[in-house]
Amino acid sequence: MPRSGPLRVTRAASRRAKAVCPLLHLPPEIRSIIFQFVLVESAPLQPNVRALFRLAERYEQTQERPPPETVLSLARTCEQFFFEAIDIYYGLNRFEFRNNYDLYVFLYMIGSECRCRIHHIRTWVRGCQAKDAFELLAQCTSLRTLSLVVNYETLEGTKHPQEDLLAARGMKSLRKVRGLRNLEIVHDKTRGAWFRDAHVQEVTDILRSELTSPRTEQEHPTGEI
Repeated sequence: MPRSGPLRVTRAASRRAKAVCPLLHLPPEIRSIIFQFVLVESAPLQPNVRALFRLAERYEQTQERPPPETVLSLARTCEQFFFEAIDIYYGLNRFEFRNNYDLYVFLYMIGSECRCRIHHIRTWVRGCQAKDAFELLAQCTSLRTLSLVVNYETLEGTKHPQEDLLAARGMKSLRKVRGLRNLEIVHDKTRGAWFRDAHVQEVTDILRSELTSPRTEQEHPTGEI
């Protein structure tokens, strides 16, 4: 899988930006307001992870630069803007994923420096790469709220389908997440009720007690908004 990692800012670009950019002369709190206006959406963001993957794969094969970004290009201006922008973009937006694979690819592609700044995720628990996705989710050390959507696809391939949500693929990795402020499990009943409401509530209580427990010192985030 191609590695994209966090956005890169060269020292030369950083020096040029400091010399000519009026934004750098504004107080940080004013820049923060401007950045929030540009970077934060009221609706959840649903990243097109397959397009991101194809761009990174093409770059590895041809060294052809991807098209300019429309939002996070601000973060490429200089090193100071990089950290200010990613704190706001990943910290204040809500990210939503339709399956385990999309969650995995996105968290993998953005790199550890951006993963540790994400605060809010909603994801459908279904499909492949569950273990890998939830292992990276555990590295989102600033994660505050997590919403898990379960349905008839959640237990596909397990030994006891439609019986025990804790038997879903990747659940052991998911249970390594710590430091949440809130966890919810949403039962998608579009194609019928696949789990008993009492069971969904029971699993929610179990996971909430585990995932909201404090992180160890080694797991504390590097930066908070």
